[in-house]
Amino acid sequence: MLRFCKRCGSLMTVKRKGGRAILVCEKCGYEERLEAKEVKFKRKEVAAEEVPVIEEDTVILPTTKRVCPRCGNTEVYYELRQTRAADEPPTQIFRCKRCGYIWREY
Repeated sequence: MLRFCKRCGSLMTVKRKGGRAILVCEKCGYEERLEAKEVKFKRKEVAAEEVPVIEEDTVILPTTKRVCPRCGNTEVYYELRQTRAADEPPTQIFRCKRCGYIWREY
C-alpha cells in the first residue's frame, strides 16, 4: 500500500502509535489514521548465520619471477593497471611474496 502525504506529496510510512497503525510523513510530520481493514503487519523471521572469519591475508594475484629490490626474493605477485592514457602501455605493479614490498615499472 502506497500513500502520499496530502500536505507535501512525500511517501508516507506505516508506524505504530498507542497500539494503532498510522501513516506518518517523514518530511513534514503529517499523520493519518489507518482503518483496521487496511492494516496487515507481517513479522519476518531472519535466520542467524555464521560469518566466516579469515585469519590470514590471502592474495589471489598471479606470480612471476622478479628480483625484489628490498630483500632479493625472486618470487613476486603482479598486476597490470592502466594508470595513464589509453594509448600508453599499462603500469606493472609488483609485490614481494616474502617482505610485502610494492614497486612499479612503467
